[in-house]
Amino acid sequence: MTKPKHATPTTETQTAKKPTGRPPGSPNVRETAVAVPSRCNACGSTERGPYLDKAELDFGGVDSQGKPFTHIVRRRVRCESCGQMRIDVTRENRV
Repeated sequence: MTKPKHATPTTETQTAKKPTGRPPGSPNVRETAVAVPSRCNACGSTERGPYLDKAELDFGGVDSQGKPFTHIVRRRVRCESCGQMRIDVTRENRV
């Protein structure tokens, strides 16, 4: 008696392995953010020094572009070009 050419063993220990990781072609980011650098009101420069102070406010809502936020963050910073102090305001959606 001869075995068929395409016979596969059938045992209980043999299981099909599932592929691990993300599927091919799927993006690896869920959300994208467009970060526009803040500008100095006096000279219009985007160069800045380190943040000096930070104030956070737990306040939720929706911004003008329709994106939700849970916190408003204000940071003081000095312009590198002219030395003018300014406050950068950002809205963050924290989970």
